[in-house]
Amino acid sequence: GACVINGNVSYPQYDNIYMVGMSGAVVDSASRASDGDFRFVYDKVDEMPQMVVLEFHNPDSPSDRMFLPVALEAGQVEVRIGEYIGIWGTPLNYEIKDFFDGLQALRDEYEQNVATVDQMEAAFSAFYRTRIQANKDNVLGAYLTLAYGRELLPEDLQILMKEASE
Repeated sequence: GACVINGNVSYPQYDNIYMVGMSGAVVDSASRASDGDFRFVYDKVDEMPQMVVLEFHNPDSPSDRMFLPVALEAGQVEVRIGEYIGIWGTPLNYEIKDFFDGLQALRDEYEQNVATVDQMEAAFSAFYRTRIQANKDNVLGAYLTLAYGRELLPEDLQILMKEASE
């Protein structure tokens, strides 16, 4: 029933990795091994599923950090931080991967095509809304609302608020 996170970060400056809960409290920490590997084991089954953020810190530069949301749920989670960021292994973590893949695809689309700021804001707002809607029954939906809700245009926010009240 434990959640085991096996990870690798290919950037040697990120020696310290912290698992941080949504309250901002550090849940656990790990050090990056010389080959880049790190590992977390979370065995509080009654507290799963829940969202945490893995924070990768450069001890030589306090402002140099990377962040990756991870769902703690029973199973093996794989995290790879390199030229590309990968996360997989459990249903909610595949959803996180799909979210970031979709977000990158949307960014790539707008880098290749000329669009107005209003068009881009509308596209990103609709993307966030549909991902929140798709995950409204799990902890990822709550995380996406918290992390990206401020990016919603008023009309998308109204749709979500209406659905929540029903």
